[in-house]
Amino acid sequence: FQRAWRWLVRHVVPETASRAAAALTVLSPEARDRVYIPHVHRDLSARRVLVTEWVEGEYLARASPEVLGRLVPVGVACFLAQLLDHGFFHCDPHPGNLIVTPDGRLALIDFGLCAHVPAPDTRTLTSGVVHVAAADTLAL
Repeated sequence: FQRAWRWLVRHVVPETASRAAAALTVLSPEARDRVYIPHVHRDLSARRVLVTEWVEGEYLARASPEVLGRLVPVGVACFLAQLLDHGFFHCDPHPGNLIVTPDGRLALIDFGLCAHVPAPDTRTLTSGVVHVAAADTLAL
């Protein structure tokens, strides 16, 4: 049991950030170049601790209106792509987990809370998003 548990802790838990990073591949190349996912240090991570590289920058919430106008749509596209296209996503996108890097990219940090949504549910969510965007409340 302990051997299996150690394998789980070393391989599955740190995989959450890797899977969320893989979800970014569904973004357009332009949007993908604007998002940064920190490297996971698997050898230092454990069941309750996910160790990633340090990311320099300022919180998105403290950024200028120009930066917000440029990166908020990228963040929305990123999270929608993770949720609706890939089915695996970062569940904790509060202002403390979104950083503007010195080179102007949106860094997502703290992958401690991620979730997987089965394909049938992503199709239902996609339909809901489309109906909300079209202000078609009757179709919801």
